[in-house]
Order: sequence, then C-alpha cells, then structure tokens
Amino acid sequence: MLGVTKYEKPIPAEIAGTVSGEFPTRFAPRTGAERVQNLTDVFTELRADYDWIATEKVDGESTTFINDGGVLRVAGREWEFSAPASPAEATVPWKIAAEYSILDRLPVGYTVQGELYGAGVLAKNTLKEAGKKFLAFNLLRDGVFVPRSEWPAAIEEIGTPVLDLELPATVDEALAQVEGMKSALNPAVMAEGIVWHNTAGTRIPELQGRTGMKAINNKWLVKHS
Repeated sequence: MLGVTKYEKPIPAEIAGTVSGEFPTRFAPRTGAERVQNLTDVFTELRADYDWIATEKVDGESTTFINDGGVLRVAGREWEFSAPASPAEATVPWKIAAEYSILDRLPVGYTVQGELYGAGVLAKNTLKEAGKKFLAFNLLRDGVFVPRSEWPAAIEEIGTPVLDLELPATVDEALAQVEGMKSALNPAVMAEGIVWHNTAGTRIPELQGRTGMKAINNKWLVKHS
C-alpha cells in the first residue's frame, strides 16, 4: 500500500512566525467574486434564476474570523494567522477582533468574512478612513452561507452597506450603474463598486461556487491604478 501524504504549501519566509498554515477552507471558501464583464454568456440567466441584493464593494484586506468550538481563528485571503502570545504582540486583524468583540458576536460554528480597511491597511486608503475598521460581507454556519436576511443582529450591524438598487438587465448596464458611484461610507469619495449577492446564499456553479459577482467602478480604477 502506497503512503499518501497531504501537500502543504510552504510558508513564505517573510511571513513565517505570523501564520500557522494555509487558509482553512473547511470553514469557508477563499473570498473572491467574478467580475460581471466575465459573465456575459450567463448574466441574463443568473439575473432570471436568482434574486439579488447589492452591497458596496469595500477596498481593503480580506479577513476571515472563525468561531471554532469557542476558539477564535483569524485568516487573511491565503493564510491563517497565528494567535498572538499577548495583546501587545497582536497583529492588526487580531486587534480588530478584540476591538469588535468578534468572538462574542459570532456563534459557535459560524464564520464571518469581510474587509479590513482604513489608514495603514493598504497603501492607498481609498475611503479616507482615519482609523482601521472591519465590515462583513459573508456569514457561514458550518460551512454553509447564511442569507443576509438571516444574519444575527450583532453581525448585521457590522455588515457592508446594503444599497437600494436593482440588478440591471445587461452587463453593460451593470457597469454603467457603478460608473462614478459615490461611497455610502464616505460620500466625498468614489466607491470601488458593487457586489451582487444572491439573496438565498446559494453557491452558484457559474460563479465558481460563490454566492456573488461584482461590478467595478471604472472611474475608481483609473483614479487608483
């Protein structure tokens, strides 16, 4: 009988000591959403087959918080972060978890994913946020997406802004809708765009098993490229 071992991606030297391993996909998929312009062949079908809600696309660092049996786990897009030995040694995601009382907000078995944004998070603080903040865009229970309408109040109050918009009929109209759009978080600046989530939280095959798709503000891209 051949011995089979699971391949584990080596941790890059520059982050060694701050991460404990790869992103824990048994709790949630890695974050991401397909751009609508890549969905021209299926957009009409997606629009007809699902109901959609719009949320603002926040420019930040993807961050995942997991309540694993009462123990908090924290991850970025690719790696899970090591727990700090003391509060003084905590990295920004762990500090945000403490500031937002994430473990108190998040029931056992739940995972919340969102954007960490603000001053010092990315090179370009496009929302002009003086501090560091977190906004949730996905919630999962035992690996299953929870529809936004069923989010606990403690998570909803830190959710990305829901926009009173209807999904346009075509890809071109969806892109025109976000062109030059202002941010609901800071109307003095442009929003990065919109993420469209299907209201049932269904994993859609055409979206690589994710629940949403995004329309990016081209004027925002030009300004911040």
